[in-house]
Amino acid sequence: MSVIQQLIKEFSRLPGVGSKTAQRFGYYLLKRPREEAFSLAAAIREVAEKIGPCEVCGNFTEAVQCEICSNPNRDEGSICIVEEAFEVGAIERAGGYRGLYHVLGGRLSPLDG
Repeated sequence: MSVIQQLIKEFSRLPGVGSKTAQRFGYYLLKRPREEAFSLAAAIREVAEKIGPCEVCGNFTEAVQCEICSNPNRDEGSICIVEEAFEVGAIERAGGYRGLYHVLGGRLSPLDG
């Protein structure tokens, strides 16, 4: 498999990215200055190395605890349970909620146990 085919294969693993979009991404990077590809690769590597789950709620963080769980001004008597970590950001951007979160990391299926 050629390196461009490998890149396209990796892009197609992303959610919502089919083979045509993956091809567009791959060929787009080839047409751009190399520095842009290096910058993208460095950002992906840095996220993979530095980001992990909060030990309290499961949200993504660079620290042991996320900014929300380590904030003493949050309402510890209120917990919002969300399916995925990106939902925490959406709720926070909407404003108003001052409690804590618990990230399930996937959908619960009562039928599957």
